[in-house]
Amino acid sequence: ALEQDEKAIVFSERPELCILLSSELGKIGVESRLFTGEQSISARNVNLDDFKFNGIPVLLATTTCGETGLNIPQASTVIMTDTSWTPSKQRQAYSRILRPQQKKQPKVFFLRNKGTIDEYMQQLMDVKQDAIDNGIDHQESSFKPEEWLSYKDFSYKMLREEGLI
Repeated sequence: ALEQDEKAIVFSERPELCILLSSELGKIGVESRLFTGEQSISARNVNLDDFKFNGIPVLLATTTCGETGLNIPQASTVIMTDTSWTPSKQRQAYSRILRPQQKKQPKVFFLRNKGTIDEYMQQLMDVKQDAIDNGIDHQESSFKPEEWLSYKDFSYKMLREEGLI
């Protein structure tokens, strides 16, 4: 995104990850601003204005702090670093860039590590989203219980794949 002269928002569930990413980006000369609930409202507003209007290319935000009420069409790339337990929370977060004022093709990336809790959580999110869609739109559910792994079964599967059992 930065090579294309685009702004990016990186969302995490955890403020600690945002702080770590800010430090690591600083080490390679990339300026960023934090947008987390641990900051005062005035500090968040300053950081958001810096990102929107003052040339800062990366905003590091928690999904809780950045999920609703924000319009940030200045960014065209969103990176979701971890999986939320709630589909709507993620959708709210990445929707910050999906505005009529958006001038570039929006891109949303989900970082998911195979063989980790991310895989299980994504499965859970897919089932929840399917239930929501089915309830709202009266669609036929695509959920196949025979393909669902319980957390216990998922854990055993991962341990087997790692050769630990």
